[in-house]
Amino acid sequence: MHNKYFAKNNLEEFLKRIKKGMRLNGRIIEKLDNYKYILRIWNYNIYTESKKNFSKSQEVSLLVKEVYPHLIFDIYTKSEKIKNLSIDNLHHDIIVN
Repeated sequence: MHNKYFAKNNLEEFLKRIKKGMRLNGRIIEKLDNYKYILRIWNYNIYTESKKNFSKSQEVSLLVKEVYPHLIFDIYTKSEKIKNLSIDNLHHDIIVN
């Protein structure tokens, strides 16, 4: 049984605040299944899927690849560097449905 997480704000408000190329910090607050997570960014809880394996409570860095029509991030552990990466030549790690 998984915990239930809620955010007071609508995800549309979150989407208005971010832009392609932004770098964000977040935390994995729940691991739902292999490669399925609840990611918390700026008090928003976001269901995500990733090709990478993360642990509950793990802090991550994110690079926004796309905002519309689907929110897509590249995600890195805090030990990985995201400086000097081109937004056009990275693979997509997280897709928000």
